[in-house]
Amino acid sequence: VRWSRALVWLTVIGLALPGLRAQSTDSVPLPEELFPQLQPILIKALSQSTAMLTASSAITQAEASQTIANGMLLPRLETSTFYSSTTSIVALNTDIMSRANGLFYSLALSQPVFQWGTYKAQVDSAKIGVLIAEKNYAEAYRLLALSIRSQFFGLIIKKKVLRNAEFALKLATADLRLEEEKLRNGTSAPGNLIGPQMSVEEARLSRDRVAADLDQARRLF
Repeated sequence: VRWSRALVWLTVIGLALPGLRAQSTDSVPLPEELFPQLQPILIKALSQSTAMLTASSAITQAEASQTIANGMLLPRLETSTFYSSTTSIVALNTDIMSRANGLFYSLALSQPVFQWGTYKAQVDSAKIGVLIAEKNYAEAYRLLALSIRSQFFGLIIKKKVLRNAEFALKLATADLRLEEEKLRNGTSAPGNLIGPQMSVEEARLSRDRVAADLDQARRLF
């Protein structure tokens, strides 16, 4: 049921968004269109997210309440069938005895009339409850998709920062090697190595911090 409801909402949103984008010439494509690998992540999160499971359960409960409320407006038919055997004796004259054996049944049909307005109001309230639950489900999906998209692009940015940090480390290492070569050739003093060495260490620490940040963000994602 959850998977079918999820697919329905994905279809509705997928059909609605192109129409909204068609109304504006300044619209931008969805992230899923730019990065196809994001679509299966969204579908998987839709089936595993606690918020989505809670919202789906709320829809199921609201639909059950609506079914119960609708049943109160329907006619009620009650039947019963039983077999009875009774024997009666007069206390003052035990010679007088009567027996009754047979199959008995009853049939009753009722329809709420005087409480119809109350029951109808309960049905309308149940319908509103279903609409609210469905709207909450759509809002939960919107927030979930927004969070996943944000984290996904955050990973891309962090990966870009890591590449820049690795490139900066390579440049600092190249400068250090150049100074070491000058020192071996006698064209530079030993004190000139301090600055490049510190630059390499700082670049390496920066690269390690960015790499750790990327790994943490990936695990959270």
